[in-house]
Parts: sequence; C-alpha cells; structure tokens
Amino acid sequence: MTDVATIREFWQSQRKNAKILIVDDEPAICEALAMTLEDFELASVTAWTGEVACLLLEKEHFDLVITDKNLPIMSGLDLLAHIRDHKLDVPAIMMTGYASISTVALALDAGAIDYLAKPFDDVFTVGRKLAALVDKQVHLRVYERIAQSLLSDVRDRQEDKALAGLVGEKLARFKSLMSRSPELLLFDGSEGGRKLAADLADEGLRCVVVDTLDDALVEVDPSRTLRLAMVSLDQPNALDVIFDLKQSAGDLTIIAATHSPDLDRTLRALDLGASDLYLSTLEGPGTLAARLRHTIRSNEREQLYAHLFATLFANSNLVDAELIELLQELAPHALHWHIDTGESGSKNEQEEPSTGSTVLQGLALSHPSSRSRGIARHDRREHGRMSADLLVVVSSSEGLELGRGRLQNLSKRAVFVRLRETVKVDAEVHLEVSWLTRGTDQFCSLDGRVVRSVVHKPDPDLLSGNAILVHPDSVAALLALMEEMPKGLSQ
Repeated sequence: MTDVATIREFWQSQRKNAKILIVDDEPAICEALAMTLEDFELASVTAWTGEVACLLLEKEHFDLVITDKNLPIMSGLDLLAHIRDHKLDVPAIMMTGYASISTVALALDAGAIDYLAKPFDDVFTVGRKLAALVDKQVHLRVYERIAQSLLSDVRDRQEDKALAGLVGEKLARFKSLMSRSPELLLFDGSEGGRKLAADLADEGLRCVVVDTLDDALVEVDPSRTLRLAMVSLDQPNALDVIFDLKQSAGDLTIIAATHSPDLDRTLRALDLGASDLYLSTLEGPGTLAARLRHTIRSNEREQLYAHLFATLFANSNLVDAELIELLQELAPHALHWHIDTGESGSKNEQEEPSTGSTVLQGLALSHPSSRSRGIARHDRREHGRMSADLLVVVSSSEGLELGRGRLQNLSKRAVFVRLRETVKVDAEVHLEVSWLTRGTDQFCSLDGRVVRSVVHKPDPDLLSGNAILVHPDSVAALLALMEEMPKGLSQ
C-alpha cells in the first residue's frame, strides 16, 4: 500500500525547499521580488546576468525562473532558449518594461509560461501569482509521486491483472473525452467576445461562449472536463460570475479579461477567484492562445491524476481514507470529486462511475462531513437553495444585530443570506441559523466575512442579500442542521 506518511513528508519538503531564481540587472527589482516572495515563505536566488543564471541552473534545482527580457550580453530570450534546449524541467516567466504584443509573443514562443509587465502595479498581487505557480508545480510532483506508488501497487497485484487493464482503459477513454471537449469557457456574449472566440478557434483552441451564469455553471459541472474560464470584466455582473463559478468549481482556473483595466475592479476579481488577467490592448489572440495552452496542459495532468485516483478508489482498496485525507490537504480547492461513504452501502454496491466524468462519482474529496452524508458539491448547492425554512440572524462581531433573513444558497465555503438591509463587504459577522418553525431549540453558529453584497430593486425581500465566506467546518455543522430538519421543511 502507498506510504502516506512518506508522501506527506515529500510534499512538505518540496514546499519548504521551493526556490525561485530571479534574473534581472536592476537590484531594486530583485530586492522587491525577493522581499515579496519571503511573505509567501518562498526562498529566492538572484542572478544579474543570464550567464550566471545558466550556471546556477546547472548546479541547483529551482521551481520557477523569473527573467528580465533585456539583460546584458545574454538576453532573457536567450536564457529561455537555453532552458528549452537543455530540457531543464523548470517553468519560466518573462519580465519586460516594454510589454508589446511582439515581445510577449516572443517570450511565449521561447518557452515562457507567462509574462510580467514592469513596473509592477501591485507587487503583492505579483507575489501571490508566483506563489500559486510554485504551489501548482509542487502539487503536480506530489500527484506524480502518489500515482507512481499506486501504479506500482497495481503491478504488484499479479492476481488481479484485470485491474491494470481497467485502469488503462479508463484513462484512455478519459483522454479521448478531453480531446473532444471544449477547452475554454468564455463568459462574454458581446460581439467582441464572439470574435475573440473565433480567433482562438483559428489558433486551435476549442471554445464555448456563454452570456448567462446558468449556462456557465452547466459547462463547468463536475461531469464535464472543462476547467478553464475567461470572464470579461466589461460585463456588468462579471464579479458575481467569478465568485459563483469559483464557488461552484473550486478547481476552475479563471482569467479576468478587460479592454481598459480598472485596478480596483481587477484586484477584486483576483480576490474573488480569478488567477490571471488578460488585457486585450496588450495581448493578441495568438499570444493569449499560447499562454492558455500551458494552463490547459497543466490542468489536464491534474485531471488525469485525479481520474486515476477515482478509478482505483471505485474498483479497489488501494485508495484508502488516509490517502484521501492527504489529497484533501494537498489541494482543498482543486479537488471536487465525490466519495460516497455514507451508510447507503459499500463501494461494491455503488453504481459504476461514468468514464465521461472527472468525478467518476468515486472520488470527490469534498469536505469530510459532506462525504460521510453522501452529499456532492453541486447537490449541496441545490439543497441550500431549497432551505428557505432556515432563519439566519446576522450580528456584528461586537454582538449588534444587523439583520434577519433566510438562507438562500450554500456552497462548500460560503452561504448566501437574503436580507432586506445588506451588510457592507469585508465586515466580520456572526450568524445564528435555526429552524424557522421550531424557534431556537435547533440551531448552529457560524462566523464569517462578507464577500459580496447584492441589492435588488424593486423587490429587495426576494433577491437582496450577502454572500458570506465561512469555515468548511461551519458548512458541515449547517449541513447537519439541514439533515435534521423534517422533510416538509427542507424541501
């Protein structure tokens, strides 16, 4: 069996020892990046020339290279070519103070996975982006270690040769499904959005264009393989869409797109779940397509690993509870597959998972309490919408009552409460949730932070309210309360 303790140590060691190589002849830039990376517990090494960087890459392992384009003698593009030609397994990002379409295209063509424009508008946002890239590299290495261990276990089972054949068949069919499915969801029904989709299609990307949240949620449903979305910030409801998409599909990579960037709106989009920005005035469809392909390849690797774990969970005892717990800790927002370990029966009694699903209904790795009750992520959301008979009293952290309303929606990290008088965003609040028809003898308490405010006119009682970010354990307590409700109340 897979030694979970050893894999856990490997993961912790990989993250603790993660290191970034900064290559720039401007000391101020190197110092700013190094200090920012320290805030994210990432070590860095500085090289002021491409030649020194090459020597360091030969001697040390780095998880990411950030290089300026304009370096003395050996340029940043030459350094990228060196990394590519010597098949060094390290992703690289290009920095440039002249972010023209041509320079960005050259960087991506040379092997960069992304670029940074100098000077930095917000060095903290840059640091967060770099830390996310490093974490993804670490996670993929851990996934690979787990996959190698599981496949070794499969090969060692000489008495069960059918399992090895089944794993190969499932993965082959899943690869075939991914090769036919859309690769990018574009939330922009405008003429410009449809033109961009057509241009990306000319570059070989399979796109689907939507202009409503409901259509978008259908496309990112767990039964689909699509895990990359671009949301136009020029759409009036863009921030709400980003929030709802991320809540619905935690492993979805979201890119915020805009023609004329508004810094506050852009930072808000990043806070709500977007991980990158596409500025159409800076970057053409060709360079965008090159950047998206790297993200798609990375997402596909993650999905294939998850599909392997799901197949083995559904058809063997190789993926046990201890390994599942480790996978949850590894990427709680990325793993959305559902493991039904409720009292309804054993794995052998479960319906065979569909090969056209990223979930396989075998491996969801959602919150432990929701797994034990057999409630999938998307089911929790629907269940939450039906629970109009749950009263919510919203109070400030000092105990002052701010309003009373009803629970409208529930996701794995947030609740939406209907309120006539909404609470301001970023407010820390306390919630008391109880059965509306039973008083307060059955209730649970939640603490959270307001992340979205919706004001609807002319009918504020129906749609106005607040989205409140809460701890997953609080969601578990709320689910338990909902399950105790008489059927007549919860439906």
